[in-house]
Amino acid sequence: ARVLADGLPEGVALVLGACCHSRPKGALVGAVESVGELAWRPLPEPPKPWEDVAFSAEQERLLGEVLERAAGPARLTPAARRLLCERLGFAPRALAQEARKLAAASAGGVIDEELVLALSFPRERSLEVVWEAILERRAAPLLDLLAAAEGNWAVRDRRGQAVRREGVPAAVVGQAAAALQQLLYLRRLADRSGLASEMAPARTGADYWYPRSFSKGIGPQLASLLEAEAPSPLVRAGAKPPTMFRLAGLFKGAGRYSDDELVRALAEVGEVEASLRGGLGAEALTVWLAGFIARP
Repeated sequence: ARVLADGLPEGVALVLGACCHSRPKGALVGAVESVGELAWRPLPEPPKPWEDVAFSAEQERLLGEVLERAAGPARLTPAARRLLCERLGFAPRALAQEARKLAAASAGGVIDEELVLALSFPRERSLEVVWEAILERRAAPLLDLLAAAEGNWAVRDRRGQAVRREGVPAAVVGQAAAALQQLLYLRRLADRSGLASEMAPARTGADYWYPRSFSKGIGPQLASLLEAEAPSPLVRAGAKPPTMFRLAGLFKGAGRYSDDELVRALAEVGEVEASLRGGLGAEALTVWLAGFIARP
């Protein structure tokens, strides 16, 4: 269990369940109860896969309480709270530590987003944003990643390892090309299977689309087709097929593009890779990314 005793009245500890939902037992509990009071809060349930949110309502309330308590007299703005939770995840102990540090820096005043960015997080980016940005058809995260590399900020791969500055553009091209290939293949597969109309953003963006339409109908049908056609861009030889939730994200992403847009972007990959070996590689990569992601 995580113990958050700092900032609470003397002799009182708030214990948050880390691995179980029942009241904890053991030496820690006995030590707390021998000197004060034990307040047990079960671990809130995580959000459902189809809710498309980072935290459940119960998790948000709990994290808000932890931050407010740790910040003390300082006022935490909604933007600062959201940024802390998004970057640290469901980590009450780490959130409390950051809130105390920020409260001290604000001298009991206001903890805003600017203060959080200045004091709480290192200036680094992750290549994980490449897939998400392409699936969601958003250029800003990709351009921000390239700007960070150009500014000598740390960029990390999916394993958390630092990527050399000069290696970032090539890594972005490789991941982007793989994502485009998967989206094009999935569009063609859906078209052959009579599922092309189900890809329309108006359908995939509907409330409860995942539990009502995808997980019980479209998803299993696609999974069977992928298994029959393996290996493919989505199911490499010897690799596991994508999970149902991952497949839903790819299906949504494929619906945000047309076949022509994906084919054109893939046809330009070779030219972009060649440009990376020249003096205007970063510029060529930026133009390519913005070009195929931009809405027609």
